[in-house]
Amino acid sequence: ISLFFKQDLRSISTPLVYFIFVFIAYFFSSMEFIKMIPAFISSIFFLMFFLSFVQNKGLILHLTKKMYKKNLSADKERFLKSSDAYWALVLLFNTLIQCSLVFYANNELWAFYSSLGWYIYIGLALGLQLLYEKLFFLPKIDTV
Repeated sequence: ISLFFKQDLRSISTPLVYFIFVFIAYFFSSMEFIKMIPAFISSIFFLMFFLSFVQNKGLILHLTKKMYKKNLSADKERFLKSSDAYWALVLLFNTLIQCSLVFYANNELWAFYSSLGWYIYIGLALGLQLLYEKLFFLPKIDTV
């Protein structure tokens, strides 16, 4: 439908990928192929963060500056720029979890993780990052 309304490529890319996956799955009669769609999307995010880490681009810092309009401290910017490796690792594990659920778990467990479970996993990873930042990364203020 988006194609008929002449949407840009960015807005139609996800439905287009889903359509291609469903078409291939129908052609090969493979439910596992359809179940791999969340793992495929997770792997794309992993690659984005991994490439940002390797190229030292600071994807998290860039996204934070885009959404958070206030000025960030130099320490906060340094922390955010260094967190791409952490998120690449988190997303790699998420991709591995999703791939293993496709082949080794029942459909109910796969459906739970693919719809809600990965939100819990990412939320816990974010909580750990924020806890690490507060406890170990940002300089402590000395009080007298």
